[in-house]
Amino acid sequence: MKMVANHVWIVPGQNVTNLLYINMIIKILGTGCSNCKALENTVRFTLNKFDIDAEVIKEEDIQEIVKYRVMSLPALVINDKVVSSGKRLKVDDIKSILDNM
Repeated sequence: MKMVANHVWIVPGQNVTNLLYINMIIKILGTGCSNCKALENTVRFTLNKFDIDAEVIKEEDIQEIVKYRVMSLPALVINDKVVSSGKRLKVDDIKSILDNM
């Protein structure tokens, strides 16, 4: 066994791909427009496609959205960092963002 990051133990030969995404919280900021719903669906599809376990939160409360200081919606927030705003991202875009977090 080997310790990876904070208190994560792996066994030699264990698939560690998903360890990169441990404790990842993804927020989709949007008021419910079609682009916001599309981004949420694409995020969930991407997570499922690549077997990534992350918490997904759809934030529609405008007072909470304002706290992120985004000027256009939808916005994608990962672990409290705004990584995209005003775009309807594709699966490959989302996967690339997740891989670079």
